[in-house]
Amino acid sequence: MGSLLYIYGGFSSSDMKVFDELWTLNTSTVNWNSKTLELPGAIYEKVTVNGDITPGPLRGHAAVNINDEGLLIFGGVRQDPTDFSNDFYFFEQLT
Repeated sequence: MGSLLYIYGGFSSSDMKVFDELWTLNTSTVNWNSKTLELPGAIYEKVTVNGDITPGPLRGHAAVNINDEGLLIFGGVRQDPTDFSNDFYFFEQLT
């Protein structure tokens, strides 16, 4: 939203862990002309989520910005690779 890219969840193959964290990447600080795998100038910040209801650890889900009002998350796989989510979650007022 704006120059912020929101990233929820994810997976670490080194320890087989699925994450439940929400992060932002400020895209206006990144050098997009870099020829390296790193993102020079990347500024990531962990977002504190208010409320008791969150998607929990997810990977392979879909997320979309809804009119700059929040982030809608659907589906994904939980820590157990046979546990598929069919739920919707909405993070309001992230800006």
